[in-house]
Amino acid sequence: MLTTHLARYRLAEPLVQNKVVLDAGCGCGYGTNYLAASGAKRAIGVDISPEAIEYARQHYCAANLAYERMDVTALDFPDETFDAVVCLEIFEHLANQRRLLAEVQRVLRPSGRVIVSTPNGRIFSPRGRPINPWHTREFSRDEFEELLGSYFGELELWGQTVKKFVALPTTLFHLRVQRYITTRDSWLSRLTEIGYGAVRRAAMSLARMALGIANDDATLIARADELPDHRTWYFIAVGRKVT
Repeated sequence: MLTTHLARYRLAEPLVQNKVVLDAGCGCGYGTNYLAASGAKRAIGVDISPEAIEYARQHYCAANLAYERMDVTALDFPDETFDAVVCLEIFEHLANQRRLLAEVQRVLRPSGRVIVSTPNGRIFSPRGRPINPWHTREFSRDEFEELLGSYFGELELWGQTVKKFVALPTTLFHLRVQRYITTRDSWLSRLTEIGYGAVRRAAMSLARMALGIANDDATLIARADELPDHRTWYFIAVGRKVT
């Protein structure tokens, strides 16, 4: 959901004040724009999708904002370019997470800050394989913390959840339908895609009106040790480059 993603950008906001910040895997760019408008000295969003970068350039413009098409595992920036790097919901899409972390470490200045978020594999990979068809791997709390800790010091781990009790089963159902549609090529899967799309649009409209799922207070971010693992949808690591 958009509100859960924006909540992570709000968590990053204090880390980017008057800083040069990279948004690695920026998608269509609304988060990079948020950071630029919230106090960053300069914000640069990069993404491998040319369509996403074109959309971002057309819809978000500011003197301290720029977008570039780039592979986040092979960043075309000199060493120690950025004061902060934000990587939100890109980690699980990659085939090699260590290449991303090595690149982030390289382009960060000494004592630079990094914030990385990823789904909780315990919830979204119940059989060891991500339900989301576009994810390559999802991590447990210990796996994520250990991996990030091997690259960055002073690591803080946060957790994010959605308060509405219907949100998780609804999200899991949606991902399972998306996996079916994505991995099947048949008349039944195409019919399912058309019918499910219409039903989902209607259901989401009703949910927003009846349950307030779109409200900012529907999402909660807290220290990871304050949220039980089975309620933590996403892990968020905040680290520092230690030289």
